[in-house]
This record gives sequence, structure tokens and C-alpha cells, in this order.
Amino acid sequence: RADQGVGKILAALDRHNLARNTLVIYTQDNGGEWLSRNAPFFHRKDTVWEGGVRVPLIARWPARIPSRRTSPQVGMMMDLTMTLLSATGATVPADGKFDGTDLLAVLEGKAQPFERTLFFRNTVGPQRTQRAVRRGDWKVLADGPNVMVFNLREDPGERNDLARTR
Repeated sequence: RADQGVGKILAALDRHNLARNTLVIYTQDNGGEWLSRNAPFFHRKDTVWEGGVRVPLIARWPARIPSRRTSPQVGMMMDLTMTLLSATGATVPADGKFDGTDLLAVLEGKAQPFERTLFFRNTVGPQRTQRAVRRGDWKVLADGPNVMVFNLREDPGERNDLARTR
């Protein structure tokens, strides 16, 4: 149903000649629910495993973003604030403190994807916490007392713990 709804929105933008200059973003806030199939990623929503934090982002803006282009750029939901401010040409107050990063130039193909460090945290029940940090292809994940290391390029499903060797 979401696909049909998005299709109707895009068709309406086309019908009213608004599509070329309208930025449409489709994404989600976290991975799928317990009945979802998140393959090849492990786990689900409300975890810091890739199945809980990795989601697609599709951006359509024919006047500025090339069609049928993919990017390996890593981002977070907080990046949408800075990206949308940039897209609208809004002035960000000098004392404004935002957690996100402007990704518009990468989406437009005017800048190369860049490496960054992302931090994740979650509390699972009253006794267990999950923490993770990702930089480039590498991710350190602490799930309760267990600390693991993964190379996400080689192992996006987080099945090969490299903590003993890395």
C-alpha cells in the first residue's frame, strides 16, 4: 500500500507539472518489525544490528538529483534536517546546533561520498543495553556484555565476529 500511495503522490506531482522542482524523500526510521524479512541484514527494529538501523533512502528531485543513481554514502535520519535546510536555501543560525550532516551535494553527484563515524544505542528491557559505532566498513557492536567487530562490506549480515583478530 505504501508503494501505491507513493505512486499516486508522484503521479499527482507529474500531472501538475511540479515534479521537476519538488524533492521527494522516501525512507524509514529503522528496520522492519519482527515479522519482516531484513535479509541479508541480521535482526530487526529496536536493535543496533544492521537489520535494525540500516534502511534505504530514495530521493527524487529531477531538477537536481540524477535519476537511477545509487550512492554508498552512510547517513542517519538527523541528516535530513541539514539536507532539507540546504535544499531550501535556508540560513542556519550561527548558534544552531544540529546533529546531522548536509548530504545534498552527495545526492546531487557534486561531491564524493565521505567517511564518517556513526553511533547507535538502544535499551532492550531493564537489564540489557546495545551500543554500536560504525566508521567506514567497520562496526563495533556491544550487545549486553558481548562486544563484536564486523566488516560490513564483507559481512553485511554481521555473522563473522572479528573481535579476536581485530
